Amino acid sequence: MRALHRRIAAVLAWVLLAGGVGWGAAPAHASPAIVTQVTVSEAGQGVRVAVVASAPVQYQLRDVRPTWIVLDVSPAQLAMRPGPVPVAGHAVTRVRVGQFQAGVVRVVVEMVRAEPFQITPFPDRAGLIVGIGDQDVRAEGPASAPVAAADVPPSPPQAITIPFKASAVAPPSGEPETLRAQPLGNQPRVSPPSPAPARRLQSIVPGKALGVVRLGMRVQDAIDALGQPVRRQTLADGNVLYQWFAPPNNSGVGVRATPAGVIFRAWVVNDPAYAIQDRVHVGTTEADALAALGKPAQVAADPQHGLRTLVYPGLGLWVVIQTDPRYAYYGQVFEIGVTAPTAAQ
Repeated sequence: MRALHRRIAAVLAWVLLAGGVGWGAAPAHASPAIVTQVTVSEAGQGVRVAVVASAPVQYQLRDVRPTWIVLDVSPAQLAMRPGPVPVAGHAVTRVRVGQFQAGVVRVVVEMVRAEPFQITPFPDRAGLIVGIGDQDVRAEGPASAPVAAADVPPSPPQAITIPFKASAVAPPSGEPETLRAQPLGNQPRVSPPSPAPARRLQSIVPGKALGVVRLGMRVQDAIDALGQPVRRQTLADGNVLYQWFAPPNNSGVGVRATPAGVIFRAWVVNDPAYAIQDRVHVGTTEADALAALGKPAQVAADPQHGLRTLVYPGLGLWVVIQTDPRYAYYGQVFEIGVTAPTAAQ
């Protein structure tokens, strides 16, 4: 009966969208938007699939299988490699993306079993979020298409035994991005293995973007893509700090936004899935980072906190090396950040 209700809801949603009750309908002869990223991330006990485009798009929900979410995104041209996308979260077994036909990019999300899900566009319509499972995805009028189905028990959390340091530096003004984490005692140092290049999930573009977070985007769009931050703090200058990471593993993304909510700085810590052209990522040695990026304009050493920051203002980039042997990624990159490029001082 649940499957029947889901199928009816899905067909109704498709009929409404096909009839014009949708979002961001583009002119018939508009140039296709470029789909640059399809990413999968955990969000609470659920999963979020983010489809990021260069311009407004619309979608149609196709009813293919009860455990599949099939979306046709248009007008769109796929810029990333077609095929499977690395997945995160227990509810999803596989995500595939491809150029279904001219002007139509198809995204297929294969679930373990039928789950409730909701489709929500970015406020600027240049992408959408598929929220699956136990989570709250911000709805936006008739664009959302909730579908009820069976629940899946959450997987138990995995034990963390490696001490990780939180984000600790700022470019190049020296103002700290976050509160510094304290050492977790005399635990043995273990550096987690870096994933193979094929497992890279997110692309870092110096001076422009870090995964789905783009400099100049509204912070609410980042929240739509990443979920609710675990920490929000208004700073003395009126700017606002957002963190999507917390102890014990301190792995994730942080951003700074203006009082008006526009992101001007973003960084990732302790997450090897973010990479600059698959050459520099968390876990890259300092020597390899220097070989890939060249000589930095500034090197800021902080022996007290066990940090060495390589600053590339002309690129809009900073890279932090862990120099404290008590932490994971000792002698390696553990933080990468992007900001607007400036002339080297």
